Amino acid sequence: MTDNLAISIHNVSVKYKLIHERSLTLKEAAVNLLKGKRDKFEYLWALKGINMSVKKGETVGIIGSNGSGKSTLLKVIAKIIEPSDGTIKHNGILSAMIELGAGFNPELTGEENIYLNGAILGLSKSTIRRKFGEIVEFAELEKFIDIPVKNYSSGMYMRLGFALSTAVDPDILIIDEILAVGDESFQRKCFRKINEFKQKGKTIIIVSHDLNSIVRMCDKAYLIRDGNLISEGYPHDVIHFYRSLISKGEIDISNIPSRQGSGDVRIKDVKFYNSSGIETDSFNTGDMLRVRIEYYASKKIDKPVFGVAIHSEGGAHINGPNTKLYGLDIDFIQGEGALEYTIHSLTLLEGGYYFTVAIFDYTCTQPYDYWDKCLKFNVSNGNIKERYGIFYMPSEWKKI
Repeated sequence: MTDNLAISIHNVSVKYKLIHERSLTLKEAAVNLLKGKRDKFEYLWALKGINMSVKKGETVGIIGSNGSGKSTLLKVIAKIIEPSDGTIKHNGILSAMIELGAGFNPELTGEENIYLNGAILGLSKSTIRRKFGEIVEFAELEKFIDIPVKNYSSGMYMRLGFALSTAVDPDILIIDEILAVGDESFQRKCFRKINEFKQKGKTIIIVSHDLNSIVRMCDKAYLIRDGNLISEGYPHDVIHFYRSLISKGEIDISNIPSRQGSGDVRIKDVKFYNSSGIETDSFNTGDMLRVRIEYYASKKIDKPVFGVAIHSEGGAHINGPNTKLYGLDIDFIQGEGALEYTIHSLTLLEGGYYFTVAIFDYTCTQPYDYWDKCLKFNVSNGNIKERYGIFYMPSEWKKI
């Protein structure tokens, strides 16, 4: 393993034994043994010959549908499970955010769990004592640190787990989809912390279904399908390939989070552009935002309706226009095609916003393909001085 590598993964495979019928009692097991009857089982290869090299200071994303093997790969890297074959080498201290707070003892207080789990993570007692205030402040648990964590909400549990994991100050940070949960302020705090780690030259590995976050944060991406590593490279290119597999039906649509529909029409790709025609997911209040929706119809579809929706990070439904309401009647579609939706002046204030794209039948009751909040774009205020709320409404103040 060379000095510039943080992680080296060579020919790693993981095999699980799935038992379909098992003897429930000792007597039953003895009788089955005498009869020559054995438990019925099969082997499942969760990972198959994975090879990866992650450089020091790189931020890499791992994507794929549910059940593809992403989380198994992270657990192998974190040494939570041992590979059936192959080798993994680390170069530096590693901290894994896979199941935040999974090791907490519910009967112990928050403070006691910090000391216990901090020791498990490799922190000395003096280090924990020195960082204790920082951990509690980040987790926002000053008033609750002396009560048993069994009385914590899931959000409190998560905040404490994240604060403790990052307090280790690792060389390698592993994150498994934990940023998809929690309230808006906690998510922003997590992203700020991750950006701090990036600026310090830490190595970060992220598994996420938020593909826009992968593009925005990662230097490289890997695509896992059925336990195989099938694509690697620049995040935008890997994600484009991933979506092309989805549109061709080579990846089961039911395994894509927040996606549903008959599949007679499949959304191939959705891209955001600014007024200069540059693809981006970052805009300022007042900017033009153009959305290009590429699709493939496997057969002739009469009178389809294309629609979009925008939600705030807090879940507020901001708008939901479609071609039918706009008065754009589409006679039919067949094969490949594209549609554009343009917001001429983006009146949203600073924040992150989730974007939904859907294709329905003319009654708007049967979806062909529905990507629910699967995309995200970000808005900065730019020269706008307003800071509160969601919308910017041009106005003036006058003393009379």
